[in-house]
This record gives sequence, C-alpha cells and structure tokens, in this order.
Amino acid sequence: MRFGVEPGPEAEFPDVVSHVWNWFWSISNRRSGSDSGPQPLSFTEISAWAMGMRIYINPEEIDMLTQMDNAFMSANADELRGVRARKESQAPKSKR
Repeated sequence: MRFGVEPGPEAEFPDVVSHVWNWFWSISNRRSGSDSGPQPLSFTEISAWAMGMRIYINPEEIDMLTQMDNAFMSANADELRGVRARKESQAPKSKR
C-alpha cells in the first residue's frame, strides 16, 4: 500500500498469482480515458509499466492482466449503461 491507498478491490487469489492482481491495479490506475470512459490497457502500456518498474512479466501473466482488463472493461461498460438508463428514466418527459 502506498500513500494510504489500496491497489484495488480485495479479492482472493492463490499466493502464487496475487502479485498479478496488484500489478493490474497499479497499471489500471494510470490508464487513459475518453468521453466514453476508460480505455483498455494496451500491450504497450503494460510493457512500459513493466520496464519502468523493472519487472519481468511472463506471457502467462500478460494473459492474466489482459483477461482482468477485459473483465474490468465489461463491468465498467455495464455500469455506464446503468447510469445512462437511470438518467434517462429521471429526465422529464417533453410534451409534443
């Protein structure tokens, strides 16, 4: 933990892969975004992060990171759809 901030939501993983969960949140906290929300992590971003942190990431760990990111992006898209639906349902109906 740095600066009193947890790396991400708590989840249980075997100790042998728990470091990948922490890596994911470290990289994810630096991801780019746009008006449509966060953007998927690219291999370039993962590689640059690993080089900067002087961490060797093997292919299996990269696969885990991309699968985590796919799940993150899917959950985020679901959440954004829910927010939009709630806003639309609360918007006053216009008379024609």
